Amino acid sequence: MPTGVYQRTEETRKKMSIAYQNRTEEHKKKMSEARKGKKHSEEARRKMSESQRKRKRKPLSEETKRKIGLKSKGRNCKKIINTKTGFIYNSIEQAAKSISVKRTYLSDRLTGRVKNETDFDYYKNKT
Repeated sequence: MPTGVYQRTEETRKKMSIAYQNRTEEHKKKMSEARKGKKHSEEARRKMSESQRKRKRKPLSEETKRKIGLKSKGRNCKKIINTKTGFIYNSIEQAAKSISVKRTYLSDRLTGRVKNETDFDYYKNKT
């Protein structure tokens, strides 16, 4: 049998399980601190990457994809206000569609990369 390759006995696994369950907060903190700031070597990173690529994953169903899309839609979006009408949009994309322009067109104007001659601005909550 090659060195370092073995199966643990049931008894050993039970001992390890008990030891793991009885760790103190102090012990957990020491273990956490021991690895902080250390980086994996290029070889280790390459091996981990290859290992992840080989994993067999079931393809997501259309229903699951739809649910994920709905849940993440609008997250991390800044609200946009039409200063003429006072209408508030949930995202730049929504506001851009309302005036039939590309999202990047409106984004460039709102961020100041290009002079903003539109009626839109970022909405600032007044709380």
